[in-house]
Amino acid sequence: MQLFYAPDIVPPEYTLSEEESKHCIRVLRMACGEELHITDGRKATCYPGLEEKMGADVMTACGAVQDGRVITGRAAGSADEFGLLCLQALKGKAAADQVAADIVYRA
Repeated sequence: MQLFYAPDIVPPEYTLSEEESKHCIRVLRMACGEELHITDGRKATCYPGLEEKMGADVMTACGAVQDGRVITGRAAGSADEFGLLCLQALKGKAAADQVAADIVYRA
């Protein structure tokens, strides 16, 4: 899979620059109709098997991921990790560490 970085993606369409287009055709030997993946570099996680539905996000196979103000969780089994990450975002690392110790959470 070829992955191109474009920080200014506005779905559902994105037009490659002339330089990137030439790279796809001349270097990668891509043909019309071939699939090209473009990312804006944001990290996320999701339920296994749904990665293709996540658009431009860079998928991380873990229980919970924070990228800026967005927190994503993988599945119900990741509720502890997701909750602690939300708590850390709202109240700080010390509060999340205290709750993790109180519930005997081990990452």
